Amino acid sequence: MKKYFLTCLVLIIAVAATAQTLRVATFNIRYDNPGDGPNQWKNRKVALAQQILDEKPDIVGMQEALIGQLMWLDTALAAYSRVGVGRDDGAEAGEFSPVWFNRQRFDMLASGTFWLSPTPARPSKGWDAALNRVCSWVKLHEKATGRVVFALNTHFDHMGEEARLQSARLLTDTIGSMAHDGELVVLTGDFNAGPGSKPIGLLAARLTDTRSAASVDGVMPQPATFNGWDAARYTDCIDFIFCNKNGKPLSWRVFNQPGGYLSDHYMVMATLGWSR
Repeated sequence: MKKYFLTCLVLIIAVAATAQTLRVATFNIRYDNPGDGPNQWKNRKVALAQQILDEKPDIVGMQEALIGQLMWLDTALAAYSRVGVGRDDGAEAGEFSPVWFNRQRFDMLASGTFWLSPTPARPSKGWDAALNRVCSWVKLHEKATGRVVFALNTHFDHMGEEARLQSARLLTDTIGSMAHDGELVVLTGDFNAGPGSKPIGLLAARLTDTRSAASVDGVMPQPATFNGWDAARYTDCIDFIFCNKNGKPLSWRVFNQPGGYLSDHYMVMATLGWSR
């Protein structure tokens, strides 16, 4: 009986400790492009999935995922569920910006996708964007505590400067209208814009850039999150994780890819505490 009690106590402590933090990742996995030569999806998918499994994020926002990649990841990431639709038809066509979540920790309350355009309710291209762009989202109920996490994931246009700025405004407005008091909001994405840009500045004025957890004397790091298959050439920091006031950034990290590239971006992960 004593042994049983101690075992239960250890399990309760372990669950409580886990519930104190939230691990959130963003990962542009690079679409399945046969022209990528040795960096084709088929050559890196196993190692990419293993990195996610090893690091155990609770929530992962991905970008550039095609339906075939997602179907393969459904099996590889068996403990996770995903939400999101293809940007070209609202179903399976085109790239997704899916949100994955650990279903052992969370139940899904609601989910959806909107387009980064003046007509967000339907497949559309906004402003001067070159392509359709979306934001997929999910509201999650934490089983152990009852807390709610509102997770959004997006991929800003790579060409349209005005589109990136207007997309940032649309996101802040949407979060303002959809997030309820007490919910922890996390926003992940490939924003195709750097720390000093207007879109990132607009988002950072309303949300916390989790890189602050790795700041030194108030200066946030700007390591490359995009490698372009050539890490010696590119130094762009364009992948971000933001949170609202209900989250407290505890750590932030860009993951290296030893032994070959897992994608033309690195996985980025932030560990958050709960402010409330």
